[in-house]
Amino acid sequence: MELTPFFSGVVLDVVPQISDKGRVTLFIHPTISNVNEQEKNVSVSTSDQLSLPLAHSTVRESDTIVNARSGQVVVIGGLMQNKILDFETSVPFFGDLPLVGGLFRHKAQRKVKSELVILLKPTVVEGDGTVWRDQIRAQRARFNSLRNAGAVPPAPQP
Repeated sequence: MELTPFFSGVVLDVVPQISDKGRVTLFIHPTISNVNEQEKNVSVSTSDQLSLPLAHSTVRESDTIVNARSGQVVVIGGLMQNKILDFETSVPFFGDLPLVGGLFRHKAQRKVKSELVILLKPTVVEGDGTVWRDQIRAQRARFNSLRNAGAVPPAPQP
């Protein structure tokens, strides 16, 4: 049996267009996918069961068109998610007792709200390749300073 991997994470597709006046139109398509593994039990016969790994995925996505000046920061939000997490804790052994076990257990729910916020700064770079390389170095240094300050999580290692 061969298992197929699924992507789980954030994908940001951006298609820029620059007008003759230097304004930037961005066609933005963010996608958030989350894949969870589940098991499905299938009865092969009256006495045999086969357990199959399955993937359950949720996908959130949107499309946005933004018109901005070069160097202007664009903020996009709206990919929100609400989760309700159930928790149960108990005192070992006593929580499993019939009738009185409920006195030694605690159930709780936690509501978690999250929203993906995207900040983009389109910059029209004119001139030769030197200006372009300088812009990339400056943005990379700024990003690394944010990472070192703890504002950006480290990049995943392959």
